[in-house]
Amino acid sequence: MVSPIVHGIGGSVVGMSALGEIRTASATYDAQYDPIVIRGGEVFAGPRLVHIVDGDQTILVDPDETIPDSDIHTREAIVVRRHTVVRTRPFKDEEFDVAEMQEMVSGGADIVIDSTHVAAWLDDNAALVVLGMAAFFEISTLTDWVTVPLYALAAGAIATGIVGAEKMPLRQSFAFALLVGVVSVIVGWLLWSVSLSPGCLAIPVWGTFVTLPTVGYALLRS
Repeated sequence: MVSPIVHGIGGSVVGMSALGEIRTASATYDAQYDPIVIRGGEVFAGPRLVHIVDGDQTILVDPDETIPDSDIHTREAIVVRRHTVVRTRPFKDEEFDVAEMQEMVSGGADIVIDSTHVAAWLDDNAALVVLGMAAFFEISTLTDWVTVPLYALAAGAIATGIVGAEKMPLRQSFAFALLVGVVSVIVGWLLWSVSLSPGCLAIPVWGTFVTLPTVGYALLRS
């Protein structure tokens, strides 16, 4: 039960944090940008375009293509044109049709993005955002239910193999490794929450995190 609880709490915290950040940004939107209107499958915007470059990422809403694609030099970008939204990444580009997105989001009704409309949407959907993030985080627990026992079994087998089954039966080393695995889930979420997640190194890091304490415990018991 620890993993679902941790993920649920984590998702709720992230959802509430996201709400706060969106509210803060929406309050100053009108001072920096013109409203964005999506009507009839087309995007319309005034001369004060949304054009944000943050490190190696770009967000551009430019339906009249006053800024050509050749002027975008970041590795990742989301570019909104009159009829398409293009997401560019190092290994994959994706293009979405504005009309299809409008139909999916609003059922074809006009969409207006400015301070007033964003604030009103947040007021109406705050609970949905928080619950949605909590549900999203809960999905990852399905992976935990599989990977944690597998890591624990492997770590337990290594520990038992080192000290011998007579000194540390597999069931005991597995139980200890399983406990360490649960702790690793909590530690992993805490690292993620402060942007210190090991990312693609998670598998070897997690394996080491579970195995070393288990072997150490077996050696101390032997």
